[in-house]
Amino acid sequence: MESDIGQYEVIAGDKFAHLTEPVVSFARRAVWINMGCLKRMPNTFYVHFLLLRQERKLIIKSAVEEQLDVVRWCTPSGNPRKITCHADLWSDIISLMEWSEDSRYRLLGRFIHAPDWNGFAFDMTRAEEFRPGEVEESSLSTEMTSTKDSRINQTWEEHSLSPLISRFSEDTAITFDEGEL
Repeated sequence: MESDIGQYEVIAGDKFAHLTEPVVSFARRAVWINMGCLKRMPNTFYVHFLLLRQERKLIIKSAVEEQLDVVRWCTPSGNPRKITCHADLWSDIISLMEWSEDSRYRLLGRFIHAPDWNGFAFDMTRAEEFRPGEVEESSLSTEMTSTKDSRINQTWEEHSLSPLISRFSEDTAITFDEGEL
């Protein structure tokens, strides 16, 4: 069966809508967290933002109001809200990631369930950029267009030879079909 589909092109998963999956967006000194995040932690109103600079990873971790440095991530009714950043924090993120101040960046994340907290992990190096003034091909937004490289033209054969990389574990495992390194 593999040889039958070998020449088919694989469409990358990030090319589909992620309405129920955790997404965080950055633009114009603000952060937005989608309903996909809020629905996974319905009784959480405050979070910590944790940044691992060396690996450019972001964790949004559940918190309680009494803890230091917490951020309210939703409205009292549990809806998403715009979280405004101070100018120095915004400049720091823009500089670290080498992002344009005029673009919007969207990150697809993964849910984390730890023994004493829940949260989401985001790989900031995989941000999808949307530039202002250009039309996005998605029917969900007509405000901006994505500049992320397309992976649609990779065949199934090529795709199956690509390494599988676990990005949010303590150790990174790179696995090939023909064995492990």
